[in-house]
Amino acid sequence: MKRTFQLLCVLFSAMLLMTACLSSDDSSGTYYDDVSVSSFTLGTLNRYLHTTSSKGGDSIYKSTFNGSNYPLTIDHLNREIYNRDSLPYGTDLKHVVCSLTTRNKGIPYFKSAQSDTLWLYSSSDSLDFSVERQLHIISSDGLHERQYKVRLTAKQLDGTKVIWTETDPLLSPFPLENQAVDWGEKEETNASRWPVAETCTMASWDYQFAQNTTYTLLIGSDADGHVVAWHRTTAADGQNGRWVFMTGSDMVEYLLPEGVVYSLVYYDGLAIAFGSNGLAYRSRDLGLSWREATAYQLPDGVSGRVEAAVDASGTLWLHSVATGQLWKAERSN
Repeated sequence: MKRTFQLLCVLFSAMLLMTACLSSDDSSGTYYDDVSVSSFTLGTLNRYLHTTSSKGGDSIYKSTFNGSNYPLTIDHLNREIYNRDSLPYGTDLKHVVCSLTTRNKGIPYFKSAQSDTLWLYSSSDSLDFSVERQLHIISSDGLHERQYKVRLTAKQLDGTKVIWTETDPLLSPFPLENQAVDWGEKEETNASRWPVAETCTMASWDYQFAQNTTYTLLIGSDADGHVVAWHRTTAADGQNGRWVFMTGSDMVEYLLPEGVVYSLVYYDGLAIAFGSNGLAYRSRDLGLSWREATAYQLPDGVSGRVEAAVDASGTLWLHSVATGQLWKAERSN
């Protein structure tokens, strides 16, 4: 009698399971064993950067940027997911929000960074990618699995320096000459401090204090030979703000040397000015103060005016105006 009751319980449970499957929202009732990641996108990420006060003291401020501007490569053959272009210097890799989709209803889990525990992925979770992570995609029937190694890299500044490699000038990314610039309006109070055209150099980057806004820094020498700096912001709709003069030695102790022609770029989270005196200078506070940047020392033997540029892949280039030589920068510990 007891055995008969057990059999009835099993049959009843099977009937309930079949009923649940038939009433499921998935009318096809299909399970897949071929699962994979179909997309993986980074969300809004945090950056922590240093700034220098007028007295030379360092402090840290937080900014954000859109991680989707840094696409990830999904290598299904080697089962790896990674970013080809390093994230900006100072990116917080310990708290990363991302979104991902899977093929054939695969269910994504991340393996814990401290143990073998698997955690169900949620788009609202903040994940630690300061170390390589394992992503597991499990089929909807729970019988099949595909694993990926996920790693993110950000530019590292501390303890590194630029190594210059001389390159064929035909590879030059410098179609910079004679480009038309919409100078727009400038602050009237200090209009006489506008730099002489031959000395102008500028760079633009995402403004950390306002979303969807570009910050542009302009430096050069005015008619009296003094180094001056101007800046403006540009909104996402393309409306340029007015150029604003950045005051000089009455407020800031660390200024760019005078009598030097500069080429300005934004690289590794810094404004970097390469001078015709053979030295490089960096600013952490949007161009207000400057210090010599020994990590970016120019190639040996370079003298006179140079042009610097950062291409779309984030590579830093340097061109000698006098000799036509071209160098490509690489980072080395």
